[in-house]
Amino acid sequence: MSAIMKARESAVRAAFVAWDPLSVFHPLKPGDDTIDGIRDEYDDLVLPVLGRIQRGESSAEIAAFIETMLDEDYGLGPGFGDRATGLIDALQGWWAVESKRQT
Repeated sequence: MSAIMKARESAVRAAFVAWDPLSVFHPLKPGDDTIDGIRDEYDDLVLPVLGRIQRGESSAEIAAFIETMLDEDYGLGPGFGDRATGLIDALQGWWAVESKRQT
């Protein structure tokens, strides 16, 4: 994996950690997100969401994917797709800039 791809994956991971729908990172102090077993909590979402953003899927499509994953894999129930709007908007804005970098 290229350094740019690793950086992109890291950026998406950081966005999920900041959003933290499971509240596993709160009330941890800044810098505590490297505790064993916690840093990778949302890794199963990182690459699929990054791929969807790279392919230009709509916010609604990405929200539906996130909602399905959080319901089926995390047991959070419906409604998290709507709560992911800020996360998706931030990631799409980030990608608009990031995609112009050389790979």
